[in-house]
Parts: sequence; structure tokens; C-alpha cells
Amino acid sequence: MNGERRRRARLKLHCGIQLCSVDDHRIVKTETDDLNSEGFYCISDQPFSPGDHLECDLVANADDVIFQASNLVLHRRARVLRVEVNGLEPGFGIACQFV
Repeated sequence: MNGERRRRARLKLHCGIQLCSVDDHRIVKTETDDLNSEGFYCISDQPFSPGDHLECDLVANADDVIFQASNLVLHRRARVLRVEVNGLEPGFGIACQFV
């Protein structure tokens, strides 16, 4: 067993993302480390808790895609699945699942 819990492979895709906690309206701006149709992983300077519900705005720069708009913004809701201390590096690893 390799310990992989995901049903779909994640792409190493760095997109800007804004996370907003539904409960306390805390806003964090960061970028994804990886992403798929079911969720994402990012590093946040603010800790969240497993089970927290977030509003997410995922921003893809038009230079990286074939669309002729300035930015493509996807608004999704997500649930925090896992939070990891980032070793000696600052921040917290946040694994989220789209809902």
C-alpha cells in the first residue's frame, strides 16, 4: 500500500486561491500546491481545523490558459479534510475537498 487516499491524481498546479472561513469570515490568500476536480492542497499562514467549511475563489491567470479574458475565477465551497504542521517552514498544509 502506498498510503494514497485520493481517488483521482492531483496536478502540481499553482493557482492563486482565496479562502474564506464560513464561520468567522477569516480570509487567507495563498496558492495551490496541487489540484484536481475533487479538491486541493495549499500552504496557509493561518490554521484551519478539519471539518471547517470554506468559500474558495480559485484564480487561473489567462496567460496560463487558452481563454482570452484577464483571469478565470472559479468559486467553490470546500471542507477542510486535514491540517499539517509544515515542519520547520512557516505555515500549515491544508487539504480540502470541494463540496
